[in-house]
Amino acid sequence: MSFLDKLFGYSELKNYGVALDVGTEFIKTLVFKIDKSKAYILGSSRLRQELKDMQGGAITDIAGVIKNCSKSLEEAVSIANISPQKVIMGISGELVKGSTTSITYTRRKAENKIDARELREIMKKVQEKAFGQIKNQISWETGKEDVDIRLVNAAIVDVRIDRHQVTNPIGFTGKNVKVGVYNAFAPMVYLGALEAVAENLSLDLTGIAAEPYAVAKAVGMEQGQDFSAIFVDVGGGTTDVAVVRSGGLEGTKVFAIGGRAFTRRIAKEFNISFEKAEELKISYSKGEIDKKRQEKVGKMLEEDVKIWLAGVKMVLKEFSDNQSLPSRILLCGGGSLLPEIKKVLEEGNWTQSLAFSQKPKIEFIKPKDVKNVIDETKNLNEPSDVVAMSLANLAIELVEGESPMTEVLRKTVESITP
Repeated sequence: MSFLDKLFGYSELKNYGVALDVGTEFIKTLVFKIDKSKAYILGSSRLRQELKDMQGGAITDIAGVIKNCSKSLEEAVSIANISPQKVIMGISGELVKGSTTSITYTRRKAENKIDARELREIMKKVQEKAFGQIKNQISWETGKEDVDIRLVNAAIVDVRIDRHQVTNPIGFTGKNVKVGVYNAFAPMVYLGALEAVAENLSLDLTGIAAEPYAVAKAVGMEQGQDFSAIFVDVGGGTTDVAVVRSGGLEGTKVFAIGGRAFTRRIAKEFNISFEKAEELKISYSKGEIDKKRQEKVGKMLEEDVKIWLAGVKMVLKEFSDNQSLPSRILLCGGGSLLPEIKKVLEEGNWTQSLAFSQKPKIEFIKPKDVKNVIDETKNLNEPSDVVAMSLANLAIELVEGESPMTEVLRKTVESITP
């Protein structure tokens, strides 16, 4: 919960900050101001990365990324005419693991009211269980027992007392208390690279958040218990998936197939450079090339899109667990604009092997769907802008204060984190 235990400094920042989305293909930088539970975007920048800078959502050339971020930050600050010192950054990559861990605690004295001390004890059990599960998973995937992982962010997503859902259990009586906490963990090497970028930019890194969590919270989790959806963010190097059921985040998964894979296919088939292939892919996505070439590009991408879909299916099978999957899929990220992505999700029988109760409806997340973030620059119009806006959304609670439940969780994490 690094972004919750280091609040924005009121006197220094005066409610201003920077959201930095370090993507595989692009750096997206937003300068914002928090006022009355809204984040107002005052400056924005979008800068392309070099091929060597990122792989699969993770930084591979720190110096190159620092150079790109510095230029992007300069552009955004120039537009906003203010230079904040605080930054919140997003993190992605195959080894960024996020899941919701639940524990049901049976109270000996059901007639007594639940207090903060008892709630912290329950939270402690949840967090210890979550850390063990994630560490074992990453060790199994990497084949290494000594992977140094750290908590990126944590959020309470479900609290029930004797099956009755509550937002804050303090003061209630009851026998069985069930608490679900979403945790995102990442290897220290991932976090260290982001910290190095912030340090070299002379910015105070006040928060790092798992990107699929940020998007799900900004667009869906604020809508209450009736909201359920699957979020699919198709980036340059990865696809991030988040599942929200009944207003609670069940978990997040990442797999290493994104828009760059499709660009490579075009480059190979047309025998052109990656840069030219990227331009062709973008023109194709916008319908700006002739019909004959349009058909040729679509045909050559069919197999790669099927492989991508197999990744989506693999991830969603892990979320089934005898429960129906939400029948709404929300797309964002620059890679989602490829026509074949929406087409392959709408067509075929790929859902039959999964726990869908009905055929899912496919929609795009637009920047305007991030309700608490207002774009005063009028430059944020693409699905690829959603992640950076979602990071700005997370800053609202940091500036305006924690909820009682968030405060209890933060203190719990502080007590068990070295």
